[in-house]
Amino acid sequence: MHTKRNKSTGVMLIDRPFKQLIFITLPILVYLTLGVSPTYGNPAPVLERIRILDTPRPINDAEIINQNGEPFKLSELHGKISLIFFGFTNCPDVCPVVMAKWRDLQRSDEIDSDQLNFVFISVDGERDTPEVLKRFLLDFSDKFIGLTSSPQKIKPIAKNFSAAFFKDNPSTNRESYNVHHSTHSFVLDQDGSLRAEIYNPPVTAMINYVEFLLNEKSITASDK
Repeated sequence: MHTKRNKSTGVMLIDRPFKQLIFITLPILVYLTLGVSPTYGNPAPVLERIRILDTPRPINDAEIINQNGEPFKLSELHGKISLIFFGFTNCPDVCPVVMAKWRDLQRSDEIDSDQLNFVFISVDGERDTPEVLKRFLLDFSDKFIGLTSSPQKIKPIAKNFSAAFFKDNPSTNRESYNVHHSTHSFVLDQDGSLRAEIYNPPVTAMINYVEFLLNEKSITASDK
């Protein structure tokens, strides 16, 4: 450090080049301390029960069947923010709770739900036919997207999200079994990249994160 003393006051002074260095590096140190990147737009908010990925992760495209019995590609979700959940219609607790919270989010006046996809992917395709899936989702919203296929087809898709599921050994009744599965949801941005995992957060936290992604996309578009 280059310094000199003011002869009249005795105060140590810092040379101008070092002042400039402090001016440049101090914001970087603050960013590093806060754990956000100074080069990636606005820092992501810290929200209750939402884990935001450090780097967006692209999700591979795949084609399965929707609740109307039609082929559906994951790439068709691009252009909107998508909430993704892996579950099954016979789920006794977690799945209905997640769908009810999604319904509350969709109905909120604080957000434009037309900017969102709500996607339920069944991990129990043996029982969750398109008709069964459609009937289940209609209890929550006719706007929700249901996707189903054989467990063999769904497993690589779930793995791409780092989600897991497995079936209990069926009892004597082949229709009576449980499926254990990841209980959190996933958030894809408008480009189809995985951005966050959400662990049953308050609706307000989900609204805040969706608004963050929408604003981020708007800023990116204006910079082009």
